[in-house]
Amino acid sequence: LYGPDAEDTFFQFCHLWRPVRCAIEVNAHNRKFYNSLVRRKIQAGRAGLNLMPVETSKDMMVRMNDISPDFSNGAILVSDAPLPFLKKFKDQWLGFGTKGIKTDTLSAVHLARDAAYNLLPKESAQSLQAKKHAKPPLSIGKAIEAAYGVR
Repeated sequence: LYGPDAEDTFFQFCHLWRPVRCAIEVNAHNRKFYNSLVRRKIQAGRAGLNLMPVETSKDMMVRMNDISPDFSNGAILVSDAPLPFLKKFKDQWLGFGTKGIKTDTLSAVHLARDAAYNLLPKESAQSLQAKKHAKPPLSIGKAIEAAYGVR
């Protein structure tokens, strides 16, 4: 979809799902699309719709290297639900770099991650769990007593 049809579809989805933030790729011709969405948003009185311009690299390997640590350390978890989007995502993730494998879903996940990056935990799930079960640190006085063998 391009032009007014794509814009109409975008606003229909926004009306249906009420997103907090929408990341819009603004490379090349997508900048026109973003500008048009902003204009229509203002004209329609949708000030609460947060459109976020995102510049992406043409090199998909750069984008994959950007998001892969979030999956590796557990900041982003992938559901086991048998949904078509998740199957497509997993197929593209596992087949990335193979000739003939599309990357449109991976690109969408990268945009979504950029839009929600401030909401992601900055530590892995394992380190957060370890902190929960760690002993509280000693007070300075107790640490000095322990160092000199005073009881």
